[in-house]
Amino acid sequence: MNNDNIVSFSEASDDGTPPPFGQVVLAIEEWDPELERDHEAFVAAAVLLSTMYVGTDVTKLAAYTGYPKDQVAELARRFRRNKIWLSEGAFRAPWITEEDEWVAKFWMYVNVGTGQFRVVDESEDGELLFEMTPKGIRHAEKLVSAT
Repeated sequence: MNNDNIVSFSEASDDGTPPPFGQVVLAIEEWDPELERDHEAFVAAAVLLSTMYVGTDVTKLAAYTGYPKDQVAELARRFRRNKIWLSEGAFRAPWITEEDEWVAKFWMYVNVGTGQFRVVDESEDGELLFEMTPKGIRHAEKLVSAT
């Protein structure tokens, strides 16, 4: 596994004090200005990005983000099952790289959180390989039929 994009909470937080959650919200709004704050993808993005500041503990994430604990727990279950969140609080964070493809990777991870994609394999260089879930297929069909 390529460990270039694996970080732990202790490495991600400089002094242990997370920034106000509002800064996480502003970052997501900058990355996707069309996404509503109550949309499941926004919530997944906010939880995923918040791991950089409070780690992967569901209780801490719910307290930091203000999202219901059961909603955060469902996201956590998907992130863990799909090897985005790893053991011991480590997690994949390709968005902290200088590479141009970080945006696509971040949003793909968000789509895993929403249940629209799942990880099916990992390449020799540590890249996750994805496939669309039935939920994702239904969502894509709705998008196509709406156009």
